[in-house]
Amino acid sequence: MGGMGSGEYQSRRKGTTTRWRQLDIRQWARQGLLHPGACMTWTWKVGGKPDGSVRFCATDTTLVVDYHRAADGYAWQTRCETLDIARTVCHLGGTRLWLHCPVCWRRCAILYLTEHGLLCRTCGELNYPSTRQNKVTRAMTRVLAIRQRLGWGGTWMDGHGGKPEGMRWREYFKLVWKHD
Repeated sequence: MGGMGSGEYQSRRKGTTTRWRQLDIRQWARQGLLHPGACMTWTWKVGGKPDGSVRFCATDTTLVVDYHRAADGYAWQTRCETLDIARTVCHLGGTRLWLHCPVCWRRCAILYLTEHGLLCRTCGELNYPSTRQNKVTRAMTRVLAIRQRLGWGGTWMDGHGGKPEGMRWREYFKLVWKHD
């Protein structure tokens, strides 16, 4: 482990997933937007203001996506891509929808709108932002997530609050142990 080309150098070379707009099929499926024949425009928002949009039309097995992008730093171009939709059966009933990456054909829940088109995280050479954090920052992020889940708010130095209503005591003690 830790030879040439591994570790921090690789994470600095790659971009992060937060830089690019995302097409998340799970979100669309939860909202009931992917029935056959559905056509609509999806708008991304940054700070409550529109920041780009994509138009898609769904069939039972495909998703046709129209969007605009700046191609390699040049003028804006209109692109139309057809993405295949895969369905897997869930153990407790129902199905889960997936998009196939146009490059590697992997099943993905999220495709990123990169400068080279719609790609999965692997083909787009993207890292999650948490991989760029040092150990202390990662630990603080976990503590703050636990505090938010417990409804304590504030910072880790504010001490403990009470058990949230409806949370089981076993779960509460487990989270307090992880917090401490």
